[in-house]
Amino acid sequence: MDKQMKKLYKLAKREIKDAKKIAIFSHISPDVDCLASSYGLRLALISMGKEVDMFNKEDFTLDQRLLLDEKLMNKGDVDPEKYDLFIALDTSTADRLGEYKDVFTAFPNTIKIDHHRNSAPYALINIVDSTASATCQMLYDFVKYLGVKITPAIADMLFAGLSTDTSSFMNGITSLKSFETATDLFRLGANVNKINEKLYYNMARSTLAIKKTFIEKMQIIDDQIAICYISLADLKKAGATKSDCDGFSRELSIIEGVNMACQITQKTKDTFNMSFRSKEGYDVNLIASIFGGGGHLCASGAVCKAKTAESLIDALIKEFRDYLKKRDKNA
Repeated sequence: MDKQMKKLYKLAKREIKDAKKIAIFSHISPDVDCLASSYGLRLALISMGKEVDMFNKEDFTLDQRLLLDEKLMNKGDVDPEKYDLFIALDTSTADRLGEYKDVFTAFPNTIKIDHHRNSAPYALINIVDSTASATCQMLYDFVKYLGVKITPAIADMLFAGLSTDTSSFMNGITSLKSFETATDLFRLGANVNKINEKLYYNMARSTLAIKKTFIEKMQIIDDQIAICYISLADLKKAGATKSDCDGFSRELSIIEGVNMACQITQKTKDTFNMSFRSKEGYDVNLIASIFGGGGHLCASGAVCKAKTAESLIDALIKEFRDYLKKRDKNA
């Protein structure tokens, strides 16, 4: 740990020590790393004698419900007068806090812990490590710094976030530190078999129903770009929700010859979720940032507005082609 990170850890520890009641926030369209980091930190803070509430307005996916107790997550508004400290986890920009953006940025005592490349400072204390494979990996070190014993329950949460954000230790952000942290968490009691069963060996029937539409509508462009668009009408017909499409972008990216992929799922009439994946060496974070999102080199996301899905897809294809053309020219 370098001097700057030690300084930030020290400042954050002091804020936590002085706080009695703490609120934890996470990003819109939360993934497992986002939620598991919240639940893991919650357990650590409770062991320090703190009162802790978590806030995220979105419904959990099947794997998230199997792993986490959704009843513990507050989905309503937050009263800032009840809290001494706000903490945002795995949330790169203030906009990613969604409806909680204004209340968080107006609060005087805030901490942010994040590992995304496009992370921007919006808290009083911004702890960012873009080399970390997951926010849960960062929390492993941070929780130890707080002097908290990592129980099997905390280890479960941190391992789950680390496993999913590294795509089971297979994607480009996986590092030696990832494996070292996973090993430590295993030794500390993480129930890896149980976690894997909940995360990777359960599929909702609604997901299976919409997957048929996904296969029918996917398209491969210029041999190395894969895109699929799922509309609200598609979801309704299949009896599915937006969360049932999670993971489709990865399936697009593993098609032979495909280097860059995007799953587009309609959220409202003019709002669309975009999930980007790519092979190593292809920067979808750059493409996602053009549409107001971001994340990692090989895995990013965005939520954007467009008049029509067709106009959004046309714009996306253009950006993919421009990127690949520049990449080939500079190769």
